[in-house]
Order: sequence, then structure tokens, then C-alpha cells
Amino acid sequence: MKILKLLLAVSPPAFLVFSLITVAQAGLTRDQLTRDPCIGQPNGIRLVVRDVRSSDGDITVDVHGDNPDSFLKKGAKLMRVREPARVGQVEVCLPVREPGVFAVVAYHDRNSNKRFDRDWVGIPEEPYGISNNPEVLFAAPTHEEASFEVGPDGAVIEIDLRH
Repeated sequence: MKILKLLLAVSPPAFLVFSLITVAQAGLTRDQLTRDPCIGQPNGIRLVVRDVRSSDGDITVDVHGDNPDSFLKKGAKLMRVREPARVGQVEVCLPVREPGVFAVVAYHDRNSNKRFDRDWVGIPEEPYGISNNPEVLFAAPTHEEASFEVGPDGAVIEIDLRH
């Protein structure tokens, strides 16, 4: 750290060169540094939410733990993250305290009312998706269908939104 401060104080160009060499040695490209939200996050779940069709509203992500009885129950999530929607895909890092079993649910809150809107029968009115992209027919998927393992190096999960 002292070397970095000295380089910055003495010669900003030298600091820049040192930084670029350090990044190159780590094997990271400039694109990875600007796009990968989990760089430097141990146990991070790198979530990619795909098929976002508008930039209106937010992508809301709920992380559930390893208890099947609390999966999808109101107030039982471990964390909630909201990220502005972008057409195409939205990437977010979900830092978890330690490795384990998790399940993730995401939805596109197009009107930013901070609720998962449903019609009077209970059918979703906003695009949603669940980790492992399980088949959803007449009932919500089980924890077993949606759960995945996060190791010490984290995990990469892709969720396809259902419209």
C-alpha cells in the first residue's frame, strides 16, 4: 500500500502503469473489471437476469437460504437487491456470508411499486424467474428445484425471465 501511495504521489503515470500491470497479472481484462460485479467478493453469487425487455423500473432479486419450509414465504428471504432494469440482461453480485445452499428469485418491477404484481387470480403480471429456470406450470417450484450450491469461489447463476 505504501508503494502505491508513493507511486501516486511521485508519478501518476507510473501509478497507472503499475495498476495496469497488476490487472494483467491477475488475468483480468478491462471489460471484466467494468462488467463483473463480483470481482473481489468471496462467496459471491454472480447473477445474470436475461431477457429483460425494457429499461422501465427495476430488477428485484430475493435470495433464499437452505430451508425448504421458508422458500418463497413472505418475510423469509435472506436479502433483497434492486438494480435498475436495462434491456437485454442485468448482472448483479449477491454477497453471501458463507458457502451453502441458496435459491434466487428475480422479477422485473416495471412500475417500480416495489411489489410483485399479480392479477385477481394470482397470475403474475410482471416478468419473473427462478434459479435453475425450473418448469412452472400450475404451482411454484420447490426449493429443491430452485436451489444451488455456492462454494468458496462463489457461483454464477443465470435466470431467464418468463413473460
